[in-house]
Order: sequence, then structure tokens, then C-alpha cells
Amino acid sequence: MSTRRPSVNFEGSRPFGNEAKRVVLDAVQKAAQVMDHPADLINVAIAELIRQGFELPAFSTLDRMSRHIRKAVNDSFFEMVFLRLNSREIQRLEDLLERGESYFSDYNRLENLPKKAKLSEIRDRLDHLAWLTTFGDAEPYIEGIPPAKVNHFADQAKALDAQEMKDFSQEKRITLLLCLIYRGQTKTRDHLGTLFIKRMASLHKAAKQELERLREQHREKTESLVSAFTEVLQALQDYPEDAEAGRLVKEVLATRGRIPDLLDDCEAVTSCQGNNYLPLILKFFRQNHRPILFRLTHSGSIPLLRTGA
Repeated sequence: MSTRRPSVNFEGSRPFGNEAKRVVLDAVQKAAQVMDHPADLINVAIAELIRQGFELPAFSTLDRMSRHIRKAVNDSFFEMVFLRLNSREIQRLEDLLERGESYFSDYNRLENLPKKAKLSEIRDRLDHLAWLTTFGDAEPYIEGIPPAKVNHFADQAKALDAQEMKDFSQEKRITLLLCLIYRGQTKTRDHLGTLFIKRMASLHKAAKQELERLREQHREKTESLVSAFTEVLQALQDYPEDAEAGRLVKEVLATRGRIPDLLDDCEAVTSCQGNNYLPLILKFFRQNHRPILFRLTHSGSIPLLRTGA
């Protein structure tokens, strides 16, 4: 006795025949450019059949058609990418799946990208990006594959171990590796950009706090200088002759200390006026920051290192 489910037939709908199959083919082929899960593709097919007034076939029919079309679309992507590579580049990618001196292969380095950027990992992230760039810029190789599909291929590669990757065809295996490398390069650069912003923000914050501290520290000097200037003005308010004015000013300042010391106080107070804290950043810019921050500023420029060049 057959267990095949009958077609779903709505009153007034057209039978599921060759024309309906072409509708499914066109709809699923278009959707498969950005979708990959069979259930999503089947839903697209059902929606389009209903929209155009066709009866629905057995689920197994749509499932079989959707999987076949998805495979054809994906295979076209795999072949397109594979043809862009030379033999040395292919071998370099294949070597990722082989174990070296340690138990794990380099493939694990692709899978273990941290989810969050931490300031303590700047140097490690820079080293990781340097390693990723030895494969060249992955973007030109996967050009033409929609971003959603690239993410799916990368997720698929990340979920598998090296031995499971070897069970795929070479074209699929290489494409999945390149998608994973591309995402690794992209995310690592994003992490480094975040790290750079955080590091610079911390320097600016420290400089602002230092400016406030200096203002508080120099508050007493400011009050003393204002008091001295007030006494000078009071001595001159009766408009004495120039010689007498000079004598009065000298008398006032003599009670306030040495002229060089007063000038130093003026310079210290002036340096804290306004909101310009930028000159204070250098105080917190430790020497070991310099090479790392320079590497960070140059890390966004990824040269295309063709292994076969």
C-alpha cells in the first residue's frame, strides 16, 4: 500500500504539472541565491504556487526539487570560486586541514576567533590578522556570492572539524574555507578597529581627568594671582605718575614672591584654562603603546598576497 501523500487541490486551482514545476524552479533558484535551509526554500515554493493558483504537490516532491535546485546553485558557486585559484593556492588551503607538529591543524585557528574584542588581546589579534593575510585577500575569490550565502558557508565550515571537511568535494571544501577566511579577516579587522577606538578613548579620558586634577591643584595659585592683580589695580586706581606707578606695582609684587616664580605660576594656571586636554595625552601614552598603535593604524590595509605570484 502506497504511503505517498496526495497533492493538495483547492477548488479552481490549476493542476501541478510541468508549468507549475517551472514556477517552483524559478522561485527556488532565485531564493537559493540567498537562502540555504531546505524548509525556507520549500516555503518560497509553496507561497509562489499559491500566488499563481497552482495546486500543491506532495511535500516530498517540493523537498526533492528544492534540494536539487539548492545543490545546483551551490555547486555553481563552488565551481566559480575554484576556477579562480591556481594549484599553489589550492594546496595552501588544503594544508589547513592537515595536522602539523601539534595535534590540531591550522583549521582550528580559523574556527577559534574570539567573539568579543578585549584590550589585552591587541597584540594577539594583530598577529592573527597577519597570519590570515598570508592567504591573500579572500574577497576577490568569493566575489559574486551573496553575503548571506557567504555567511552560511562560513557557518557551515565553522561547525565542522577538519576530517568532516575532507568528506566534501574539493570545490565545496575550498569555497567553505575561503568564506571562513574572509569572515575571519573581516571580523578581525573589525575587532582591531574597536580595540583602537577603545585604546584612544581611554587615553582621552585619562587626559581629561588629569586636566581636572590640575585645575583643582592650581586653584590656590589662581586665587593668589587674582589677589595680586587686584592689589595692583587698587594701587593704580588713583592714576599716579608713571614713576610712582612702577614703584607701587613693585611693592605689591615684592610681597607676593619672586617674579620668576610668579611667571611660573601664571604659565601653570594658563595651561589648565579652557578644555584643551590634548597636550596631556602624551603623559599617558606609554612607550610600549607606540608600536602596537602604529600596527593598528596600518592593519586595515590588507595587501593581496598571491601565493602563486
